[in-house]
Amino acid sequence: MKKGFFIAGTDTGIGKTFVSCALLQVFANKGEPVGAMKPIAAGCEKTPDGWQNDDAQQLMHHTNIELSYQQVNPIALPPPIAPHIAIEQAGESVTIAQLTKHFEQIKDRADYFIVEGAGGWLVPLNKNESMADIPKAFGLDVILVVGIRLGCINHALLTVDAIQQSGNQLAGWVANIIEPEMLMVEENILTLRNSINAPLLGTIPNLDVKNEVSIAAKKLDVDFLLELSKPHLAKTASELLTPTENLNHKTEVIKRFWEECIWAKSTRNHFLELYECGDKRKELLSEVANTFFSDLNILLQEYIILQICKLTDPAHTGKKISGKNNLTTNYIISLDWPSEVEKSLTHENNKIMLFRSKVNDARRKAIAHADLKIYTNEINLGSFEQADEIIFWESLERFINLAHQEVFGESCEIDLPMPDGNVHSLIHHLRDGIDYKDIINEKPSFISSRTKHIRYDDA
Repeated sequence: MKKGFFIAGTDTGIGKTFVSCALLQVFANKGEPVGAMKPIAAGCEKTPDGWQNDDAQQLMHHTNIELSYQQVNPIALPPPIAPHIAIEQAGESVTIAQLTKHFEQIKDRADYFIVEGAGGWLVPLNKNESMADIPKAFGLDVILVVGIRLGCINHALLTVDAIQQSGNQLAGWVANIIEPEMLMVEENILTLRNSINAPLLGTIPNLDVKNEVSIAAKKLDVDFLLELSKPHLAKTASELLTPTENLNHKTEVIKRFWEECIWAKSTRNHFLELYECGDKRKELLSEVANTFFSDLNILLQEYIILQICKLTDPAHTGKKISGKNNLTTNYIISLDWPSEVEKSLTHENNKIMLFRSKVNDARRKAIAHADLKIYTNEINLGSFEQADEIIFWESLERFINLAHQEVFGESCEIDLPMPDGNVHSLIHHLRDGIDYKDIINEKPSFISSRTKHIRYDDA
């Protein structure tokens, strides 16, 4: 198993099984071997093959590996009541250790596993253990399904707090609209999005849970979850360097990465000044050279996407020791950090990687390569909202700030003005109406500055 996820819910009956099936379908559609498990289920019906639960049967239907019913649902309880009460009524006992043994027997059958809990996060399993103990025992990150209905904000935030207090990793959450008549749905989801320190993986409208799983699957973004399964450099830099060399290496890495962040944000700001600052600017550019600035618009968009993906690439390319290291957020996490700093860096990187997953297809299929399916409209590259990009830049700045504070003892920012003699000057000259002849003999162009790595000497 490369990665597994425990599907928790803010309550019972809020769509854990529906979301689990949708996640399974998305992984399967991407060609990833994916399995499922519901360790314990209450509310089972008698069949020729024994007691079986409808939720577990749905999970089996959406996996793309062979598992028996008993492997998917080892503990099947007849009465539709709280699991620990049903267990007591049956005169039996169930422990986390028992459930873990069942999972250990199947976890290597697939690259990814979706494990669905029963009821809410703190539903008891026995006198000493609850559903909350399963993710850590199984080695899973948590995905929280929030049932969007009146009261969901309180339920969601209490559950998120309990997940984090238990030491589990919240990989993301899904907004499942179960009360379509609810007022102010978008505003509630926005409140949750601003309050939960984990990415929103998708919003699912009110659907038929049995017949519209494929529609729900299209609403979920698992590229971010796939990124989580990629191994980092496993502290290679720390292993190969002496303590002094390691400190010097970390200092240089953080300094250079900060510079790259400044460059990426500046490029985005240039685009903002040129193309997103009102109709008058657009009218001016159109009058000056309509075709040129239309083409420049496309080039800048592609370049910004490339910069975002470059900053968030895997920590290394090729073999762990002899391969190429990449100056990225993932490489920085692989350095030697105090546990709390590493945890905070990972938390911010999770949000950063979610935005990467939204633009990486464009980078791979339409910029780095000319994927024929793009040009024949056979596949859609997807889209993102303005809020997604805002979260990306804010998280990137917090990320580099954390690292910079730890290494240099002071904060930093990435929204800095660029030195003179580059694109920044050109844009301001255009805005101020200065003649081109007045700027052609200024300092080295931004391209030569960039290639010589001298653009941040004053930063």
